[in-house]
Amino acid sequence: NKLDSRAKGALSKAKRGSDVQIFEIEAKASGVSVILKKVSPVFVELTN
Repeated sequence: NKLDSRAKGALSKAKRGSDVQIFEIEAKASGVSVILKKVSPVFVELTN
């Protein structure tokens, strides 16, 4: 639910129709003692 300043900056500079890649994602599972080691990069295409 939270983005760091680099991710926010990339999204604010991107124009409609652009693809943005977000990587080095740190994820935590709440209520579980499982540690998520690797999270795949996410590609987002901006449409609005």
